[in-house]
Amino acid sequence: MANELETNGLDETLAQLAAGLSNVEKLKINTTVAANFKTVMLSDDRIPKSTLTYAGEQVHLRDAFTIKPYTAYGYVEDGFTSASKKAYIGRMINDGWVAKDRNGMTHSTVPGQHFWELTARETERTTEKLYNREVKRAIDKKVNR
Repeated sequence: MANELETNGLDETLAQLAAGLSNVEKLKINTTVAANFKTVMLSDDRIPKSTLTYAGEQVHLRDAFTIKPYTAYGYVEDGFTSASKKAYIGRMINDGWVAKDRNGMTHSTVPGQHFWELTARETERTTEKLYNREVKRAIDKKVNR
């Protein structure tokens, strides 16, 4: 009949979309966005550099910045690794700290450089665009476009 519509294709497409994205697809999207964040974070001297080198250690805090994927869940963590023993330094430099002497007396507050927040603000639009592009790409692939 001319008045009946074939909805098998539409129903199949809606079922595929309702299933959502797989963890592999989510991981790919999140890795792309995290890589962009890392690129901006390491692009200039926003993370302070040290001229001191200790035996067997990394030279700079920026060397400890990693992207750690969690394949089973489809997400990634980016930041400074605790294994590098530099994560606490990064947090102190970013957030600031209260200076105390060996007797525990408070002297002054050292202001943080807030490089993490600066990078997050700078990459906010790019992150949104990357997420949108990668999610659209994954959905287009899912529905065979």
